[in-house]
Amino acid sequence: MTDKEVLGKLMVAMAKHRDDEKLRALGQQMFDMYTAEGYPPDLFLDEMKKHLHLNDTEAIFIVSEYQTRFLEHRRKSGMP
Repeated sequence: MTDKEVLGKLMVAMAKHRDDEKLRALGQQMFDMYTAEGYPPDLFLDEMKKHLHLNDTEAIFIVSEYQTRFLEHRRKSGMP
């Protein structure tokens, strides 16, 4: 998959799910589990996809929320 295709899928996911608080909460939970316990984000996402039957755009949105939290954390901690 090219970068352009990935960006297109991200834009669709953001537009489609931007008001979905359940998915935002899963992104926050993914971040919390990683920072508190070192739980790998990819394993978290695999489990959520399995148990909640998430589609690709929902999974992309959750990862985007996780990345947002991670970048905010890095900025607040002074990491480059």
